[in-house]
Amino acid sequence: MLGTKRIGHGMALAKSPTLIDLVKKNEICLECCPVSNRILGYCSDLRCHPVRGLIAKGVKVSINPDDQGFFDA
Repeated sequence: MLGTKRIGHGMALAKSPTLIDLVKKNEICLECCPVSNRILGYCSDLRCHPVRGLIAKGVKVSINPDDQGFFDA
């Protein structure tokens, strides 16, 4: 393990129960930017964003605005 305490974005984490357990065990925080994920088309509806499920499973999450100037959001 690299010893990191944060993972930027990391939306694919939601697809792997093994990685979810590893992130929780090592107390790694997932930096999530739902607005930019929506704008870039990674999720079609913020109500269905994977971060909700990760929070429900006990993953530490930091929700961030990403680059407000770039996305004008």
